[in-house]
Amino acid sequence: MDRRTALIAALIVALNPTLILYSGTLGSESLFVYQLLLITWLAIRVIEGLSSTGLLLIGELTGFAILARPIAISVPFIAFGAHYMVNRRDLRRTTINFAVVLVISALIVSPWIARNARAMGLPTLQSSSGLNMWIGHGPQATGGWMDAPPVPGDFRSKRAVSDFARLREAIWRSEPIRTTQLRSC
Repeated sequence: MDRRTALIAALIVALNPTLILYSGTLGSESLFVYQLLLITWLAIRVIEGLSSTGLLLIGELTGFAILARPIAISVPFIAFGAHYMVNRRDLRRTTINFAVVLVISALIVSPWIARNARAMGLPTLQSSSGLNMWIGHGPQATGGWMDAPPVPGDFRSKRAVSDFARLREAIWRSEPIRTTQLRSC
């Protein structure tokens, strides 16, 4: 890429109204994207054999990324698949690398899961996962926002979280196809 193309791209990004608005918003996405890019860079270095401590850092960053955005739990599996595709001859080494990343990530995430188990009665990464599942896949779900069904007390209380978790599981069991489909408004 030449200098002129880089300047045009930088100007487009700098003047994009959505990016300008979003840059002042405090959210976990910026941290998560940074962590994901750093994990990707380190994974490439490990695959190329350029980093001996990269696995430890990947495990740590993956643990912190999971705390920022629980979807990051898929990162070690994607990295394992990429590592295996590049290095099919050494499945044993790839599996060991995968296990190292998983163990380190689990060590970082486990205190939070223990805290949630103690505070809410469920060993979960998120305190609102049952509520989110209900809003997205409940019987009246349309794909847009809807109010949660009434539960006694705060919707983040132990009882409410357990109730929503039971509702979520009932929905999954009764309508497994529907819960895997994306719905449009």
